[in-house]
Amino acid sequence: MNDHPTPTPKHSVHLIALTGAAGCGKDTAGQLLASIALASNLDATVTGFADPIRQMLAAIIPMEYMTDRALKEAPVPHIGYSYRALAQTLGTDYGRVLMPGLWVRLKEAQLYGAAAAQAPLTKPVVHIVTDVRFEDEAAWVRRHGGTLLRIHREAAVSVREHESEWAWPHLRADAEIDNNGTLLQLRERLALALVRTITKHNHPDRRAA
Repeated sequence: MNDHPTPTPKHSVHLIALTGAAGCGKDTAGQLLASIALASNLDATVTGFADPIRQMLAAIIPMEYMTDRALKEAPVPHIGYSYRALAQTLGTDYGRVLMPGLWVRLKEAQLYGAAAAQAPLTKPVVHIVTDVRFEDEAAWVRRHGGTLLRIHREAAVSVREHESEWAWPHLRADAEIDNNGTLLQLRERLALALVRTITKHNHPDRRAA
């Protein structure tokens, strides 16, 4: 049961969220979507449910272990665990088991809380969330009338086994995005998805073709 009623987003706020395997290109897709939105005279934000986790771990882990894909699976000196292991443990064992719904509540407050609601909007804005992994996160996207895109890339490299890498294939996505071609092809597919998201939001009774 939801004890925190979801406020209705302003008409000019659109939400697009991304899911898919680690290394499939979610962050790249998020940045491309933002550039497409800006080029279309829209504002854009790019965030993730895991942003607070990265901010907490940044206090104890050298930045290169968090940003260099080759180091994300390597043990951090003087700690003995990889960034991936620490992030998964903090995100799930703490943020999902001890404090269920924590990351969704934080994202809700960031994008739709009191401070965000008071900020004047001079143009439509697209909120892009790059890391949906669990059903409660996908459900939050749906409650806000958002679009969930699943990114596919055959070259995605397997990472440390964890439940955060098991749930995403079973989430109900609104569209599947092939990321096995060029960046230009990916950009074109994302541009179409953005148009369909805005159309769906402005005309909720009209289904995208």
